[in-house]
Amino acid sequence: MQPCIFVIGWLQVMEYVSLGKTNLLVSRTGFGAESLDCKEIESFGEDADEKACAIVHQAYAGGMNFFDTSHSKPVCEKRLGAALHGIRQNVILATKTAGQDLHEIRRDLDESLMSLESDTLDLFQLENPLIVPKKNGMDGIYNELLLLKEKGIVKHIGIDQLYAQNALRSCSVSVQHDFARFSEGSCKIVPGKGSWLYCFPAIERRSCKRHSIGVWFFVSV
Repeated sequence: MQPCIFVIGWLQVMEYVSLGKTNLLVSRTGFGAESLDCKEIESFGEDADEKACAIVHQAYAGGMNFFDTSHSKPVCEKRLGAALHGIRQNVILATKTAGQDLHEIRRDLDESLMSLESDTLDLFQLENPLIVPKKNGMDGIYNELLLLKEKGIVKHIGIDQLYAQNALRSCSVSVQHDFARFSEGSCKIVPGKGSWLYCFPAIERRSCKRHSIGVWFFVSV
């Protein structure tokens, strides 16, 4: 799918692109909810929740429809969930789990759904997994994630990696073990200092494109 740009008058509002081979049309600029629990927000004291809500609404009004958070940031999840009242059906909601076994992953998912005040997730990501789940693997994670998709609790599965070298490994293993196809190919890379864009080899970018693995980069603003 080609990028789609919504324009009002002479004002270009936001560009939307398809994420991998999912049916998710996400805003080119997304919202990382970790900012909802920063010291700047907390400086508002009793009004911190209200300020966080206002920031989410401002992002939504600006055309952002992709909101990403993490189970490891419970305050962020709760504030994001509260802020999405009335507009949840219009956004793409993603969160992550750092769980390393079936019990931890399912526990994190249940707690995240409660915090986000949502029955479903558009994208559920494994956060910095030590091993990319394999089809019919002994740990049972792959099959459990597939079951969650079949039940409609999560619509798509992704991999979240902090470092470029780990992301490259995840992309490679995902393709080898069919996780890319199963997960609709959603894989995120979060850069540290500087930009990882130039550290992501062209051959790997072509491999991701060939297997419809969507890759996006997060930077602090």
